Amino acid sequence: MMVVLHPRESRPANLMAHPRGLTLRSGDRPVLEQWARSRTRPHRQVQRARMLLGLADGRTLAAVGAAVGATHDTVASWRDRYLAEGLAGLEDRPRRGRPPVYTEADALVMWRTLRSAPPDGRTHWSVNLMARETGFSAARIHRWWREAGLQPHRVRTFKLSNDPHFEAKLRDVIAVLEKKGSPVS
Repeated sequence: MMVVLHPRESRPANLMAHPRGLTLRSGDRPVLEQWARSRTRPHRQVQRARMLLGLADGRTLAAVGAAVGATHDTVASWRDRYLAEGLAGLEDRPRRGRPPVYTEADALVMWRTLRSAPPDGRTHWSVNLMARETGFSAARIHRWWREAGLQPHRVRTFKLSNDPHFEAKLRDVIAVLEKKGSPVS
Protein backbone atom coordinates (compact mmCIF):
# COMPACT_ATOMS: atom_id res chain seq x y z
CA MET A 1 0.00 0.00 0.00
CA MET A 2 1.35 3.38 -0.99
CA VAL A 3 0.72 6.31 1.37
CA VAL A 4 0.41 9.72 -0.29
CA LEU A 5 1.37 12.80 1.72
CA HIS A 6 -0.10 16.18 0.96
CA PRO A 7 2.62 18.90 1.11
CA ARG A 8 0.86 20.72 3.96
CA GLU A 9 -0.06 17.67 5.95
CA SER A 10 2.17 16.03 8.49
CA ARG A 11 0.17 12.79 8.44
CA PRO A 12 -0.78 10.57 5.51
CA ALA A 13 -4.01 11.67 3.83
CA ASN A 14 -5.70 8.30 4.08
CA LEU A 15 -4.83 7.91 7.78
CA MET A 16 -6.14 11.33 8.77
CA ALA A 17 -8.88 11.02 11.32
CA HIS A 18 -11.63 13.58 11.70
CA PRO A 19 -12.69 13.09 15.29
CA ARG A 20 -15.85 14.80 16.40
CA GLY A 21 -16.79 16.13 19.74
CA LEU A 22 -15.20 17.12 22.99
CA THR A 23 -16.59 16.71 26.47
CA LEU A 24 -16.02 19.89 28.47
CA ARG A 25 -15.23 19.75 32.16
CA SER A 26 -17.96 20.58 34.61
CA GLY A 27 -18.55 24.34 34.83
CA ASP A 28 -16.26 25.23 31.92
CA ARG A 29 -18.95 25.86 29.28
CA PRO A 30 -20.25 29.13 30.84
CA VAL A 31 -16.69 30.40 31.23
CA LEU A 32 -15.80 29.52 27.63
CA GLU A 33 -19.02 31.10 26.34
CA GLN A 34 -18.20 34.29 28.24
CA TRP A 35 -14.67 34.30 26.81
CA ALA A 36 -15.99 33.66 23.29
CA ARG A 37 -18.31 36.72 23.53
CA SER A 38 -15.75 38.96 25.20
CA ARG A 39 -14.63 42.14 23.53
CA THR A 40 -11.94 42.86 26.10
CA ARG A 41 -10.08 39.53 26.28
CA PRO A 42 -7.14 39.05 23.93
CA HIS A 43 -8.25 37.77 20.52
CA ARG A 44 -6.19 34.58 20.84
CA GLN A 45 -8.11 33.58 24.01
CA VAL A 46 -11.46 34.34 22.38
CA GLN A 47 -10.40 32.20 19.43
CA ARG A 48 -9.34 29.32 21.69
CA ALA A 49 -12.67 29.43 23.53
CA ARG A 50 -14.54 29.36 20.21
CA MET A 51 -12.46 26.36 19.11
CA LEU A 52 -13.38 24.36 22.20
CA LEU A 53 -17.05 25.33 22.05
CA GLY A 54 -17.19 24.28 18.41
CA LEU A 55 -15.67 20.90 19.26
CA ALA A 56 -18.04 20.51 22.21
CA ASP A 57 -20.95 21.11 19.84
CA GLY A 58 -19.81 18.11 17.77
CA ARG A 59 -18.06 19.84 14.88
CA THR A 60 -14.92 18.39 13.28
CA LEU A 61 -11.42 19.80 13.71
CA ALA A 62 -11.45 21.02 10.11
CA ALA A 63 -14.86 22.69 10.44
CA VAL A 64 -13.88 24.43 13.67
CA GLY A 65 -10.56 25.49 12.16
CA ALA A 66 -12.29 26.97 9.12
CA ALA A 67 -14.77 28.83 11.35
CA VAL A 68 -12.11 30.47 13.53
CA GLY A 69 -9.39 30.89 10.91
CA ALA A 70 -6.97 28.24 12.12
CA THR A 71 -5.67 24.91 10.85
CA HIS A 72 -7.12 21.67 12.13
CA ASP A 73 -3.70 20.92 13.68
CA THR A 74 -3.94 24.13 15.71
CA VAL A 75 -7.44 23.23 16.87
CA ALA A 76 -6.21 19.74 17.83
CA SER A 77 -3.30 21.24 19.79
CA TRP A 78 -5.60 23.49 21.83
CA ARG A 79 -8.04 20.62 22.37
CA ASP A 80 -5.20 18.44 23.69
CA ARG A 81 -3.91 21.21 25.93
CA TYR A 82 -7.41 21.78 27.32
CA LEU A 83 -7.82 18.06 27.99
CA ALA A 84 -4.47 17.95 29.81
CA GLU A 85 -4.66 21.23 31.76
CA GLY A 86 -8.22 22.54 31.69
CA LEU A 87 -8.93 26.26 31.33
CA ALA A 88 -5.49 27.11 32.69
CA GLY A 89 -4.01 25.46 29.60
CA LEU A 90 -5.61 28.11 27.40
CA GLU A 91 -3.47 30.87 28.87
CA ASP A 92 -0.33 31.97 27.05
CA ARG A 93 2.87 30.41 28.27
CA PRO A 94 6.12 32.33 28.54
CA ARG A 95 7.91 32.29 25.25
CA ARG A 96 11.53 31.78 24.58
CA GLY A 97 13.54 34.79 23.64
CA ARG A 98 16.62 36.75 24.37
CA PRO A 99 17.55 36.41 28.04
CA PRO A 100 17.47 39.63 30.07
CA VAL A 101 20.68 41.60 29.81
CA TYR A 102 20.22 43.50 33.07
CA THR A 103 19.61 41.84 36.42
CA GLU A 104 18.10 43.04 39.69
CA ALA A 105 21.65 43.56 40.96
CA ASP A 106 22.24 46.01 38.09
CA ALA A 107 19.10 47.91 39.04
CA LEU A 108 20.29 48.09 42.65
CA VAL A 109 23.60 49.60 41.52
CA MET A 110 21.69 52.27 39.61
CA TRP A 111 19.35 52.99 42.58
CA ARG A 112 22.31 53.30 44.97
CA THR A 113 24.02 55.69 42.57
CA LEU A 114 20.82 57.72 42.25
CA ARG A 115 20.67 58.17 46.04
CA SER A 116 24.13 59.75 46.04
CA ALA A 117 24.88 63.31 45.00
CA PRO A 118 25.48 63.89 41.29
CA PRO A 119 29.12 64.43 40.26
CA ASP A 120 30.80 67.69 39.25
CA GLY A 121 28.59 69.87 41.46
CA ARG A 122 25.47 69.22 39.39
CA THR A 123 22.07 69.79 40.97
CA HIS A 124 20.27 66.63 39.81
CA TRP A 125 20.68 63.39 37.92
CA SER A 126 19.72 63.07 34.28
CA VAL A 127 19.31 59.86 32.30
CA ASN A 128 22.47 60.51 30.29
CA LEU A 129 24.51 61.47 33.34
CA MET A 130 23.37 58.31 35.15
CA ALA A 131 24.23 56.23 32.06
CA ARG A 132 27.76 57.66 31.94
CA GLU A 133 28.22 57.16 35.68
CA THR A 134 26.95 53.55 35.86
CA GLY A 135 27.87 52.23 32.41
CA PHE A 136 24.29 51.13 31.65
CA SER A 137 22.51 52.29 28.51
CA ALA A 138 20.47 55.48 28.70
CA ALA A 139 17.46 53.55 27.37
CA ARG A 140 17.70 51.04 30.23
CA ILE A 141 18.04 53.83 32.82
CA HIS A 142 15.02 55.56 31.30
CA ARG A 143 12.98 52.33 31.46
CA TRP A 144 13.87 51.76 35.13
CA TRP A 145 12.94 55.34 35.99
CA ARG A 146 9.70 55.19 33.99
CA GLU A 147 8.68 51.89 35.65
CA ALA A 148 9.25 53.50 39.05
CA GLY A 149 7.44 56.72 38.04
CA LEU A 150 10.61 58.65 38.74
CA GLN A 151 11.41 61.98 37.08
CA PRO A 152 14.33 63.52 38.95
CA HIS A 153 14.49 66.46 36.54
CA ARG A 154 10.95 67.42 37.57
CA VAL A 155 11.39 67.55 41.32
CA ARG A 156 9.45 70.54 42.62
CA THR A 157 11.79 71.38 45.48
CA PHE A 158 14.35 74.13 45.66
CA LYS A 159 17.82 73.14 44.52
CA LEU A 160 20.98 75.01 45.20
CA SER A 161 22.74 76.36 42.17
CA ASN A 162 26.36 75.63 41.38
CA ASP A 163 26.85 79.30 40.43
CA PRO A 164 29.71 80.74 42.55
CA HIS A 165 27.77 84.03 42.91
CA PHE A 166 24.52 82.31 43.84
CA GLU A 167 24.49 83.42 47.47
CA ALA A 168 24.83 87.10 46.58
CA LYS A 169 22.12 86.82 43.91
CA LEU A 170 19.81 85.06 46.36
CA ARG A 171 20.24 87.89 48.88
CA ASP A 172 19.38 90.44 46.16
CA VAL A 173 16.21 88.53 45.21
CA ILE A 174 15.12 88.28 48.85
CA ALA A 175 15.73 92.01 49.34
CA VAL A 176 13.60 92.88 46.30
CA LEU A 177 10.78 90.61 47.51
CA GLU A 178 10.88 92.16 51.01
CA LYS A 179 10.60 95.68 49.52
CA LYS A 180 7.49 94.63 47.57
CA GLY A 181 5.94 93.25 50.75
CA SER A 182 5.94 89.65 49.60
CA PRO A 183 6.26 87.14 52.41
CA VAL A 184 9.60 85.39 52.27
CA SER A 185 9.95 82.24 54.30
